[in-house]
Amino acid sequence: MNYNHPYSEISRQYFVSTPVVPAVRGNVVSVNVKPNTPIKTGHLLFSIDPIPYQNKVDALKAQLISADLDFQRAVQLMKQKIGRQRDVDTTKAKLDNLAAKLNDAEYDLSRTEVRAYSDGYVTQMMVYPGLYVVPMPLRPAMVFVQQESFTYVGWYRQNSSMRLEKGNE
Repeated sequence: MNYNHPYSEISRQYFVSTPVVPAVRGNVVSVNVKPNTPIKTGHLLFSIDPIPYQNKVDALKAQLISADLDFQRAVQLMKQKIGRQRDVDTTKAKLDNLAAKLNDAEYDLSRTEVRAYSDGYVTQMMVYPGLYVVPMPLRPAMVFVQQESFTYVGWYRQNSSMRLEKGNE
């Protein structure tokens, strides 16, 4: 019977589990997933309070407006042969520096929403609203299992494996 209907007494299921570690620190304001429930790519797992990050973006935008006006004034004075090239260079550097800081701040703001990078499910949730999370790999907020990572392995006797072919159920 085992020759025509091979079976395995020993089998294993392997999969990749990924610790979900937030990229920014802050208070968790919402958890949008339930454990062991299938989710799709891009699903919001949890959110971190965006207010401090939004405040930083707003402050840098205000500074950027002021720095741009200073740069325009320095260029105008230079054209009128009243200003110095050094003033143009320093205001331009300040403008570029603030633009780079604004890009970083907007990037951090976008990372307050932690999303699933693939289809799968959350198997261990160690986060809840009100918890303060930090970007530390030793303390993940949850563990995510990727749907496409499942592999099934079975051990068959030599006689059983003679009729096994790729695609058999």
